[in-house]
Amino acid sequence: MQKDLNQRPADVILRSSDKQLFYSWKIFLTFASPLFSDMFTLPQPDTSDNVDARCDGLPVVDSPEDSCTLGHILTLCHPPSCTGEQFRVSKISDLRAVLEATVKYDMENVRCVALKELSNPLFLCEDPVRVYALACQHQCHEAAQLAAKYTLALPTLVRGYLPDLEKIHAGRLCRLLLYREACMTAACSLAADHGWIVYTEWSCLFGCDGHDSDEALGWTTVSHPPSRKYRK
Repeated sequence: MQKDLNQRPADVILRSSDKQLFYSWKIFLTFASPLFSDMFTLPQPDTSDNVDARCDGLPVVDSPEDSCTLGHILTLCHPPSCTGEQFRVSKISDLRAVLEATVKYDMENVRCVALKELSNPLFLCEDPVRVYALACQHQCHEAAQLAAKYTLALPTLVRGYLPDLEKIHAGRLCRLLLYREACMTAACSLAADHGWIVYTEWSCLFGCDGHDSDEALGWTTVSHPPSRKYRK
């Protein structure tokens, strides 16, 4: 909550690693994180003469997170009525930084809200492997299963080194590889065996007359209605 975006009275300022100031309220931070709760309840040193430790008469707390990550974290800690903002991330790397910060500050409820972004279709289509790694790292099994399905659209699972995979156990990656192999085997088996086709009520799909010979190519046909033997 930067000052120009929020004119409500605040009682603490958080300063990001890139020196951006965020005006906030101790009560919301206390409810969101036990670490902030301990920080505000323990006796604090006298900062009345320290210009860097105070701004606009308010105490300044330095944060190692950059302004992007800290802004997302504070948006999740405060109700929209106070910030006027909704939690939205545009990059997977930003989401990863937010999730790591919620773990560091022990913000379990905030982390659960941020984890919902793992099901964002934009992220799943853009890089399902990274989403899978994040989901596994944070024990979000439903998101991991969804991301695994999206990896089936990739011709190659990993095209290069992904630092995100360093965060998960090798067994998680092995399960993903076995899942892709099982799906490929099932698809090849289905393509090789036409027994699942229902040979009733044939309808023409397309036809082609030979241009260089007198012989005409036969019509290719498909069953109609579609087979009910295998569900989509």
